[in-house]
Amino acid sequence: LDGYSRYPRPDGNQHILTYGMSALYANEEYHGREHSGWGYEMTMKVRADSPDDCSWAVSALHRLAKYTFTQKSWLNPFQLINGQGSPIDGQEGTALTSFLVVPDTEVPGIATVHGRVEFLQLVGITQAELDWAAAKAGPTAEERQAVGRQLAERLIDSGNTHLITDVSRTESVV
Repeated sequence: LDGYSRYPRPDGNQHILTYGMSALYANEEYHGREHSGWGYEMTMKVRADSPDDCSWAVSALHRLAKYTFTQKSWLNPFQLINGQGSPIDGQEGTALTSFLVVPDTEVPGIATVHGRVEFLQLVGITQAELDWAAAKAGPTAEERQAVGRQLAERLIDSGNTHLITDVSRTESVV
């Protein structure tokens, strides 16, 4: 990543946005392309009382950007990212072990001279939620995406309308 910005939300939480997954600098080679860079930037909304409380999220976004770059494996809406059972914040005590990728609930995609940029939000999910989705998902990308969409709807229906990641969440929505 080239960087990130953190914006305080009206509800007191933090909204983090990455820079570097899309084309950031003037370059004729990128002009007029369908997608800018990889076509997205990552975001995350984090329940945090202070900016320091979301440093784990910035680290997670950096790790995902590095993985994406080295493996050439792009993120897609409603994709599940298996955290292999490790706490997403690196601390014992959270039930959140993986991520669900969704279109950002508040920041729409934009057209740029270098192509379109979507904003993909990462949402922390529990191991039970990941296991539920894995059990329901079929073999095709469309079937896996449909299950990811169902999980996002369950999170929203539970009252988390902006899909804020709260590492103190212990209840599963499935």
